Amino acid sequence: MTTDIELKEMMASVDHEVAHDRYSSFVVLKEKSPDPRSLLLFTWNFLEDSRINNIEAREYQGFRENWDESSAILIDKIFTRAKKEGTTVSKLTTSLLYWESTVSAGAFPTIELITSKTKPNKKILDVLNNFTDRLISCHFILDKRLGTEATHSLAVDILEKLQEECAEEFKPKPK
Repeated sequence: MTTDIELKEMMASVDHEVAHDRYSSFVVLKEKSPDPRSLLLFTWNFLEDSRINNIEAREYQGFRENWDESSAILIDKIFTRAKKEGTTVSKLTTSLLYWESTVSAGAFPTIELITSKTKPNKKILDVLNNFTDRLISCHFILDKRLGTEATHSLAVDILEKLQEECAEEFKPKPK
């Protein structure tokens, strides 16, 4: 039997993926062709999800409410796991979630409440905070190509700045 929260999670997930179909350009993804295991793809996907979720939240109250409630539970689990791992990816994940939830608090207040209880990496958060205006700008780009390219560019710039400001953790690995 499906619980109420499982149903909300399924509905929110379907809405999220439909919003990608409406607002994300998979052509741009193919053109950029990032390494599937790279921090670039991870960060880009995170930023594109933020863009999509904020667009969908403005259009559909049911999505906003379902995503906010069901994702808050998932994020709490992510934080618990990330704290145990202590890897570059887990530090980045925690900081991205903290930063993005602050930016998106108007749409997703429960998520922001959950993330406000964690301690992100201060150096990473300082870098991310310098990109807040650009993330907010991305949230309002409805054009598939322009929006997807904007989140890609933002991901590239964030990772470059993290490599500069956060020493060895974000330097590219030698090939």
